[in-house]
Amino acid sequence: MSNSLESTRRRVLASVCAGLAVAAGCLTDESDPSTDDGAESAGAETDTEASSEAEREPTQTESTDTDDAEHDYETERIAGVDVPLVPVDDAYEWHQEESARFVDARSEHQYERGHIASAVLSPAPDGLEEDDPVADWDREETIVTYCDCPHTLAGHRAAALVEDGYEDVYAIDEGSLAWRDRGYPMVGEDVVETSYTVRGRTDTAGDGATVVAEHEPTGQREAAVIDDDGSYELTLRFDGLTEESPITLETPDYWTEATLGELVDGEISSDGSIET
Repeated sequence: MSNSLESTRRRVLASVCAGLAVAAGCLTDESDPSTDDGAESAGAETDTEASSEAEREPTQTESTDTDDAEHDYETERIAGVDVPLVPVDDAYEWHQEESARFVDARSEHQYERGHIASAVLSPAPDGLEEDDPVADWDREETIVTYCDCPHTLAGHRAAALVEDGYEDVYAIDEGSLAWRDRGYPMVGEDVVETSYTVRGRTDTAGDGATVVAEHEPTGQREAAVIDDDGSYELTLRFDGLTEESPITLETPDYWTEATLGELVDGEISSDGSIET
C-alpha cells in the first residue's frame, strides 16, 4: 500500500514537472521572435495592416494640389485668422483645372460690372444676408476669394469662411486687377474703372485693423490695412462717380462722411476731420 502511494506521488510530480518545462519552453519561444513562427506571422499581419492603413490615410506631410503648406504661401492675419494668400497665377491654374471655386468679396454693383468667370457674389465680411451661394458648398471645397484692394476685403471674407468651418480657403494676393491685366477670363471685363487715393491716420493700428470706404448708393466698397504707425492709404476703384459723390469712411476709431473730392484733396486726421 505504501509502495503504491509512493508510486502515484512520483507519477504526479513527474507530470507537473513536465508541464512546467513545456510552459517554460513556450515563454522562451515567445520572447525570441527568431524561434516563433506564430510571432513572425502576427508581425507580418501587423505590418500589412499598417501599410494598408498608410495607403488609405494620407500623412500630415501629404497634401492636395491646393494645399498652402505644400506651396508655402504667405499668410496675413485678418480678423484673428491667418489667411493664406495665393498668387494670382496659381489661382488661375486652379480656375482652369476647375479645382477651386471663386468668391467675389466686393459689392453687388462691382460684381455686376465685371467679375472673374464662374465666380459667385458673396460680399465681405459675411456674405449675402439671404441665399448666399457659398452656404451650400461642402466645407472641404477649395475656395478662392478676391477683391480689388488687393486682398483686404477678400481676406475678411476668407477669414469669415474659415470661422464658419470651411477648411481650404485662400485670398488672391494681388487682387482681381492683376487677374484682369493678365487677360484671364472675366465677365464684363471691358469696364474701365477710375481710381482715387484717400490718405489718413488713426490711433488704432496693427493686428489687421482696417479702414473701409463705401459709396452707399451703389454699394461699392474698398478696404485697406492700417499701417503699424496708424497711417493708411486707400485706393478707391469706383466707377460712375463724380467729385460730389458721398463717401463714408470707417476706421476702428471714427466714422466720417464727405464728398469724393474732399477725401481725395485732403487728408483725414486721427479724429476723423479732413485736413486740406
